[in-house]
Amino acid sequence: MGDEMDGNYVNLEYSVALCTFNGERFVSEQIQSIQGQTIPPKELIISDDGSDDRTLEIVESYASKCTIPIKIIFNKGEHGVRGNFYTAIQSCSYPIIFTCDQDDVWLPQKAETILPYFADRKTQLVFSDGELVNGELESLGTSIFHANGITEKFLKEKDWISYLYSNFLVTGATMAFRSSLMDNVSQFPEGWLHDSFLAFKAAAMGGMVACEERLVLYRQHGSNTLGMHEVTRAERLEQWKQRSKNLVSDRDKRYHRFLTLNEELHSCFTQEEQKRMDRFLSFLQDLAEAGRKPALIQIPTIVKHYCNGDFQEFYSGGKTAVLAILAAFISKD
Repeated sequence: MGDEMDGNYVNLEYSVALCTFNGERFVSEQIQSIQGQTIPPKELIISDDGSDDRTLEIVESYASKCTIPIKIIFNKGEHGVRGNFYTAIQSCSYPIIFTCDQDDVWLPQKAETILPYFADRKTQLVFSDGELVNGELESLGTSIFHANGITEKFLKEKDWISYLYSNFLVTGATMAFRSSLMDNVSQFPEGWLHDSFLAFKAAAMGGMVACEERLVLYRQHGSNTLGMHEVTRAERLEQWKQRSKNLVSDRDKRYHRFLTLNEELHSCFTQEEQKRMDRFLSFLQDLAEAGRKPALIQIPTIVKHYCNGDFQEFYSGGKTAVLAILAAFISKD
């Protein structure tokens, strides 16, 4: 469904795609925060993935009294996050779609702040920052951008597609996009959630935009399906050691993940970007194949790709190459 333009103003009609699964503890606050937007949505689509707690009872209660039209989708069996969000998004009717989780809280001006970005026809997807909070909505003293490593350099250069090769940047709970971005998407491909896939597609089309305002209270609690927190240096080291021990399978998965992405999005890439994707896939494939060999045999492959500039182009240069060599030995422990 296309959006309508009038001068510098975008048609402010939008849908919200909310996915639930055993979310009885927090879903009421999320729905209330959506209803309390200064520009409320035209519809709220709630797709439930087989909850066996009071989630459905709660959302059905809101559907009977909410000032926003609510459509509830009852999935049979479990679709998982990927399938559940696809179902919710495909059920939306309006030209702009916001996705959200069941356990966060929107600040009242979230939609009002994000919608004007779509006055620019090139804009395909907007993502914002958010405040990390605990289960009681108390600040954890950091933000989504900081936790995801989005630096001032990223925000200044806006070279989003380059960063997406090696960085997780877009959190679905902060995201809004044109419904047309879903054209020709029959399902989110294996290994890709809605936020990362749509972000890469929008970036490939030159239409990804960051909003630096913190517009969401992003809960971190024990039952999060996906979450984040401020990671200490010691935690990062331990996480890296653990990842290194599973290096071969991780590299294989990463290669096949991006191979699938290339198959899905190749028509969106410029000729130059397709060449870069081809280089990246060759780089990942070589690393995956080298990872099956003894540690000393891996080193020439790593050095070759460092000399070719692949570590510099797709990762963080010499530091990552050195870490790859160290990981070659740790993974064989």
